[in-house]
Order: sequence, then C-alpha cells, then structure tokens
Amino acid sequence: MRLTSPPLIISLPLALFLCGAFQSCAALHPSHSGCADGVAGEEHGDESCDSDTAKKKHADLSLDIEKKERELHLAKLGLKITGKKLGVTTRAGHNAVDLAREKLKAAEDALGHYTKVEAPAKLNLQQLNRDSAEFRLKQKLQEQEQMELEYGPHLTDEHARKTGEIVIWRGRKAIEFAQRRLEMSRAEGASLDSYEIPRDVVSLESAVRIAREALGRAENEVLIGELEAIVSFTKAENKIDLFEYELKKLHEQAAQSD
Repeated sequence: MRLTSPPLIISLPLALFLCGAFQSCAALHPSHSGCADGVAGEEHGDESCDSDTAKKKHADLSLDIEKKERELHLAKLGLKITGKKLGVTTRAGHNAVDLAREKLKAAEDALGHYTKVEAPAKLNLQQLNRDSAEFRLKQKLQEQEQMELEYGPHLTDEHARKTGEIVIWRGRKAIEFAQRRLEMSRAEGASLDSYEIPRDVVSLESAVRIAREALGRAENEVLIGELEAIVSFTKAENKIDLFEYELKKLHEQAAQSD
C-alpha cells in the first residue's frame, strides 16, 4: 500500500502575500539600469548607453579643445601686448637716461665754466675797479696838493681867496668821494671773494650732485624695467607653452576616442 503525500494547499491570503514579495524583489533587483527593458533587449540597451557616453565624452573633449584654443590665442595676444608695452617703457627709460646724462653734463660744464672763467673774471674786474679807485684817490690827492700850492700864496687877495677856497673845497670833496669809492670797491671785492663766489660754487656743485643722482635713478629704473621685462616675457611664454601642451594632450585624447 503506497502512501501519498497530501496535496499542497495554499490559502488565498498566503498566495497574495507571496506574489507581492516576488514583485518587490523584482523591483529591487532590475535586470538593467534603464537603457532597455526586458531580458530580450539587454544587449541592445548596453550598446545604446555606450554610444551615448562616447558621444558625450567626444562633445566634452571638443568643448575643452575649443576653450583651450581660445586661451592659447589670448595668451599669444597677451604676449604681443606685453612686448609692445615693454618696448615703449624701455624706450622711455632710455630717453630718461639720455636726458639725465645731458643735464649732468650741463651742470658739470656750468660748474667748470664758472670756476675757470666766470669767477676769475669777476675777481679780475673787481681788482681792476679797486685799482682804478686807488688811482683816482691818489690823483685827487696830488691835484689837491697842487691846488693848495698854487692858491696858497694868493689867499690874502679877496678875489683870489674866494676862488682858491672854491677850488680847494671841490678838490677835498673829490678826494672824499674817491676814498668812499675805494672803500666800497674793497668791500665788494672782499664779499665777492669770501661769500658770493663760494656760494655760487656750492650751488653749482649741488646741481651737479642732484643731476648725478637723477642719472643714477634713471639708470636703475631702466635696469629694473629690463629685469621686469624678462620676467613678464618668461611668464607669458611659459603660459603659452602650458596651453600648447594641454591642447596637445586634449587632441591626443580626442584621437584615441575616435
């Protein structure tokens, strides 16, 4: 006598519960991420996703290449602009140096001319004026002495006395003026020798010193400008080299993706 298993009887509520559980599992574990539905379209969905990804990657590379080309073009323009600006600055710097050198030479020439020509000429003229004043004084003294000798014996005569007094008075006045002129000439000579000429020499030497300092500053500015130009050009060239390298890499990536 065979024993038979009793038939598996599943109640309706249990069947509904198991059906819902199976559907939940299917939702949690789909066979594909959404490129195509069902088992029959799985291979076709993968090919479609790969194509879309490749197209997006190629488009991104094209955009990056275009952007890098624009950056490279702007960098080259920037290098040209930098060159123009630095050229103008360099020329202006050299012109400033030339002008400062001319001013220094003019100041040195003025100092040399004053000490070698003008100052000696002033001293010589002053000496001439002093000698002339001394001569006039001596001349007036001699004339006065002669007048007193001539009119002295005739001072007893009324007419001769009045004439002699006038002549002698005029001579004494002339002697007084000659003495005053000589004193003024000596004072002017002393002032010229001890104050005016040394003051002018100091002023001209100061002008030479200021001009020499200005020339030094102008030369330093040119040197600094040249160093800055080297730095600016180097930076601009390095930037262009970097962009060219990055653009080359982007083109290589684009060629590999084709």
